[in-house]
Amino acid sequence: YERQVNLQDSPPLADQEDTARNTRRYVHLLEEEERTGKRNPLITAIFWAFWPQLLLLQMMKISQYLLGLLSPFILQRVLIFQEAQEAKSVLSSSAAQNGFTAVGALICLGIFNLFYNTHVDLWKVRLTMRIKGSLKGALLYRGVQGLTQTPGDISEEGTTHGESAIYNVISFDVDDSVNMVWVLLDIWSLPIQLVAAFTALFSQVAWSVIPGLVTILLCKTFNLILGYADGVYRDRLYFAKDERLGRCSEGFTNIRTLRMLAWTPAYEQVIASARREELRMAWIRLWLQKMPAALDYGLTTLVTLVTLGFYVVTTHEQLKASLALPVIALIGSLIGPIGQFPNLVNQYKVFRSAYDRFHRFMGFGHRSKPFAPDLDSPRGGPNSALVLEDCTFQWAAQEPLLAQGPFFQLQGIDLQLEAGSTT
Repeated sequence: YERQVNLQDSPPLADQEDTARNTRRYVHLLEEEERTGKRNPLITAIFWAFWPQLLLLQMMKISQYLLGLLSPFILQRVLIFQEAQEAKSVLSSSAAQNGFTAVGALICLGIFNLFYNTHVDLWKVRLTMRIKGSLKGALLYRGVQGLTQTPGDISEEGTTHGESAIYNVISFDVDDSVNMVWVLLDIWSLPIQLVAAFTALFSQVAWSVIPGLVTILLCKTFNLILGYADGVYRDRLYFAKDERLGRCSEGFTNIRTLRMLAWTPAYEQVIASARREELRMAWIRLWLQKMPAALDYGLTTLVTLVTLGFYVVTTHEQLKASLALPVIALIGSLIGPIGQFPNLVNQYKVFRSAYDRFHRFMGFGHRSKPFAPDLDSPRGGPNSALVLEDCTFQWAAQEPLLAQGPFFQLQGIDLQLEAGSTT
């Protein structure tokens, strides 16, 4: 017996995974934040709507980092046990027991971290999907209510390409806005990670950690500058995307007019010009992102060379595996927290660009002032009784067949009547 699989064959979603339920709760909290006049209501409502899950995730991430610091010290015990065996000396029963215990603990910790780290990443992905679904649902809800507005500035022609901007807001700005949640959760744990990693590394190589620390700071300062510039060009790139999509949409809408008047080649150049500007911004962002990635790729090796080299030169001790391997692992743990500072600057600039666009599109931002030409004289004089600007006058037809629309119409009329005037 074969049949088509339908919706009834799938298990029902849990309440926590129900996008409609999460959206209703988020919209309710968002409206409360809006009524009270709180700043940044979008991000604040996220924390109020998902604070139990975020708290659990934060506790899991802290324990994950501390477990990562434990692994190098157990590895050191294993290497000491191995070196004692290679020295061909008789080991006491307690030393052998400690060595085998360290080997078993290292294996068990590795297996546990394998499953635990996967579970932490999975929980973060699930929570990210819930938050993104809630934000997109709230965007749809406010759009149906007519509360949304375009994220760009109004141009001199009075247009903002709002029809095309919605695609960039949903596809890019929502994701970058959610990423700031993880940045805020990581900020307060950075001092704990930095102090723990520095203390652990100092216990192994003492003051030899300072040259490696200076090397990390120099490299990360360069990355910070490039990350800040990347955040600036992110805003320019997506406004260029809005402009290009707006011109494409305008061309599709008026394709008959363009064909009739033979304006197609000229308008193709208009679209191509916007596309070239978008590609130029994308190329600049690509360079600003790949240069820090290339520097980070070899940073661990460089810092290890500087730290262990300074240690051997100053102490004149033999470098053993029981010291080198744990130090290499701890250097990676030290680079992680320090490397977060350039990432924080970059992510904040990216978030500021995405969140401001999303915030304005949701209708919370200040509306841009419409373009108005500068006038040489104020509108109307002291004797003006009536001033009309940019008005439309129309007369209805008297015949039944022509009564479906205006019979005659004048658009863009400016009229000023002074007191006592009849013309």
